[in-house]
Amino acid sequence: MVTPALEAAEALDATVVNMRFVKPLDEAMVLEMAEQHELLVTIEEHQVMGGAGSAVAETLASRGRKVSLLHLGLPDRFIDHGDSALLLASSGLDKAGITAAVKARFPNVREPKKQDICYATQNRQDAIKLLSPQVDVVIVVGSPTSSNSNRL
Repeated sequence: MVTPALEAAEALDATVVNMRFVKPLDEAMVLEMAEQHELLVTIEEHQVMGGAGSAVAETLASRGRKVSLLHLGLPDRFIDHGDSALLLASSGLDKAGITAAVKARFPNVREPKKQDICYATQNRQDAIKLLSPQVDVVIVVGSPTSSNSNRL
């Protein structure tokens, strides 16, 4: 679920935290994110009821923290077997589905300005151009699905 979350986050200018494990829940991280953001979205390849999103909601409620929450996950019904990417997309757990769900629930969310994205990418490309004549090798560390990493 990290890849579609990262793709949606890039489109929405959002922060992504990879929880990895529901138990033990990193409550300090949940509380920190609630302090820094007006809304939290949990995304899981599991039914929402009783999942990671529920644990996040319980943590926030037990600490008296009020923040808008959106829980995305699989529907509480049998899911056919098949290509996982297609099945996740049919449940709205791909970039398009996540982005649409966030925008539907929080219509005031705005995408980053296109020139901001291009400007940041251009800065990285300019830095590589300046650096490359001075070194034998430039190693770009990034996700293979990152458009920025691939451009560099």
